[in-house]
Amino acid sequence: AGMVFCDRHYGGIRYPKGGVGEIAKKLATGLQNVGNGSSIKYRSRVTRVLLSNDTDGSATGVELADGTRLTAKVVVSNATRWNTFEKMLPRSALPRLEEKWGERYVKSPSFLSLHLGVDAEVIESAVAAKRDCHHIVLEQWENMEIARDADGTLFVSIPSVVDPSVAPEGRHLVHMFTPSWVEEWEGLSPSEYKAKKEALADKLIARLEAAVFPGLSNAIRTRLVGTPRTHRRFLA
Repeated sequence: AGMVFCDRHYGGIRYPKGGVGEIAKKLATGLQNVGNGSSIKYRSRVTRVLLSNDTDGSATGVELADGTRLTAKVVVSNATRWNTFEKMLPRSALPRLEEKWGERYVKSPSFLSLHLGVDAEVIESAVAAKRDCHHIVLEQWENMEIARDADGTLFVSIPSVVDPSVAPEGRHLVHMFTPSWVEEWEGLSPSEYKAKKEALADKLIARLEAAVFPGLSNAIRTRLVGTPRTHRRFLA
């Protein structure tokens, strides 16, 4: 929460036209247009970083889940440090600096996120000519660092206010999220998990409706909820 607060007040917020996915598309296009035989392998999960037999133990390539080995002069990992150093490399290869980082690391919460497709009128009537696409909702200061039950700081972005291309005509895209510990979502049966997810999504919508956008709940046409378990499955 503190990082997001700082980003909003020091230097302002930058938004990639077309959505954050455009960054990956441009990088992929650039790589493929280099003309040196570069290629991108999609749906190819890396399970291990290959190391040389030399004393320096430098990385020489990667091994995929299907057993395929790809060699390279340089290996760059954009996976999380946990996946990189705990799953793809043996413990003996852990750099001392990484070991020290692990000793100092203090765990932080994940997020409960909600994406909405809503009728444009409910957003535009509140935003008017200000073109405000970012909001923070916090009803009580003592709840700022809470990370459970959808009671903490609520961060809201509406990129379609400044970039209409990300939503159909007559609609706006609303993204909101609040800190949430993954432990809050563990040990639930499938039905309990689904019920909790939808109940807390309703709570977030009600908070935003009361604070900024009256009539929001009746204007929703699309609704996607992501929990810390969702993020761990698709992003970890």
